[in-house]
Amino acid sequence: LLNNKAFSLIELIFVILIIAVISSIAIPKLLNSTSKTNIIKCKNDLSIIQNALNNYKINLNMQNQTNTLNTLDDGTYLFEKILPNPIISSSLYWSKKDSTTYTYNFSNDNKLDFIYNKNDLTFMCNKTEDLCKDILK
Repeated sequence: LLNNKAFSLIELIFVILIIAVISSIAIPKLLNSTSKTNIIKCKNDLSIIQNALNNYKINLNMQNQTNTLNTLDDGTYLFEKILPNPIISSSLYWSKKDSTTYTYNFSNDNKLDFIYNKNDLTFMCNKTEDLCKDILK
């Protein structure tokens, strides 16, 4: 009597096929959830920055002063002039292009620029871009 305890070739093929099907469903969902997470993080950061700018405006009005906030930071940390806990510049999320333009990096090929307008103390992206529309929803 032979006592075979090994898997047959057909059993191995079925297992590999099942793993392939599950992977083809799971991987795109995982990648999609990562991009949604980045959009949510950007929305949260944007909300914090806009609230800080609104508080700055209110303080100016209450003290009857004029705006002297030409930049949001001095370069060490992003938004350090308005946020109690400034954001560290990195290529992962926020980075600074120039004195009024900031970039949010969703991925290597997906970026969105935000511009600080010192005249009306706003911080906005280009509303015609699809990604900006998603952020502002």
